Amino acid sequence: MVELSVVLITRNQDWNIARLVQSVMNEAAGLSYEIVLVDSASTDRTVEIALNYPIRIVRLDENQRLTAHKGQYVGYKYSSGKYILFLDGDMELCKGWLEKGLEVIHKEEKIAVVTGPWINLPIEKPSLPENSEMPGLVSERLALYKDTDIDWSHPRGENKIIPSIGGAAMHKRAVLDLVGPFDPDLYCEAEAELCLRIRHAGFQIMRIGEPIAYHYSLPLGVISTLLARRKRNLHLGYGQILRRHFGTWLFWPFVKERGDGCLPLVGAAFTLLCLFLGLFDGSWTLFDLCVMFFVFFVILDTVRKHSFYKTTYSLIDRAVTMEGTVRGFFIPIPRDRYEIKAKVIREINNDPK
Repeated sequence: MVELSVVLITRNQDWNIARLVQSVMNEAAGLSYEIVLVDSASTDRTVEIALNYPIRIVRLDENQRLTAHKGQYVGYKYSSGKYILFLDGDMELCKGWLEKGLEVIHKEEKIAVVTGPWINLPIEKPSLPENSEMPGLVSERLALYKDTDIDWSHPRGENKIIPSIGGAAMHKRAVLDLVGPFDPDLYCEAEAELCLRIRHAGFQIMRIGEPIAYHYSLPLGVISTLLARRKRNLHLGYGQILRRHFGTWLFWPFVKERGDGCLPLVGAAFTLLCLFLGLFDGSWTLFDLCVMFFVFFVILDTVRKHSFYKTTYSLIDRAVTMEGTVRGFFIPIPRDRYEIKAKVIREINNDPK
C-alpha cells in the first residue's frame, strides 16, 4: 500500500488535465504515491494527454449513467493509498497544501477528512507558461488575473472543524472502508451524504486555512451557469438522498443540514392549495396573502442585495433546487452494490520509492 493515492475525476477537460496532473506530481514528489485518473467517457483529448504521464487511467463505460460520484467510487476501488485525495478535472492543486494536509490527517486520529478553501477562476483566462514553476501563494497567481473577481467558495482562516466538504478533499481509507465510500448513483451531494455517515461514526472533517485548489469554472452567480448546472442534473442529489434514506437515521439530519429544496416546496405547496381553494370556493384571501408576501420578499431582497439581478438569480436557484428535489426523489436508486463498468486504459505504478 502506498501512502497517498490522488484520484482525478475528468470528463472532456483536455484544456486542464496537463496542468492538474503536473501540479499533483510537483507536490507529491518524494512521497510514496500513485495517481489514478478516472475518466467519464471523454470525447476530447483528455485521455490522450493523460497518457503522457506515468499515471493509472481508468475509463468508465459510456453505456451507463455517468456522474462525478461514480468516478470517485471507482477511484476509491482502483486505488490503494492509506490516504486518498480527490480532485475534480477542472482544478489545480495549490502549492504547499498537500504537506499541511498530510500532517494534519496523520497526526489527528479523529480527523477522517481534510480539505481547504479553493479559489474560483474563470476557464477562459490564460494558463501558466509551459514548464514554468507553479506559484503557490495566492498573491502570485492573482497577479496573472488583475481584472478578475476572485470568489472564495469557503472563507479562508485557521483550521476549523466543519460539517461537510466540496469536490476537493483528502480522506482516510480506513474510515471509507468503515462507513462506505461515495454513493455512485447520486448526481450530486454525495460529499454531504458521506460526511454525515463519517460524523455519525464519530469522526470529524477539518478545513485547514490554506487553499487546496484553484478551480477553473464558469462565472458564479450567473443565471446561465445555474441553468447549465441544471442541464447536467446537478440539482437532483437532494431528492435522491431523501429517497434513499427515507425511514433511516440519516433522513432528518440531511433535511436539517442540506434540505435546501424543502422549504420552498412547502411554500409552493401552500400557495397551490390556496389557489385551489380560490378556484373552487371563491376564497381568494389566502392566495392574495401569498402573492403579497412574495412581492414583499422580492422587494426586501432586492434592497438588501442592491441588485434585482441577484434577487432574480436567487429565486431561480430556489426554483431549480426545488424542482430538482422533486425529480430526484422519484428517480429509482438501486439498493444493490454498484457494479463497476470501467476499463483500465493504462496500468502503472508511479510510486517513486
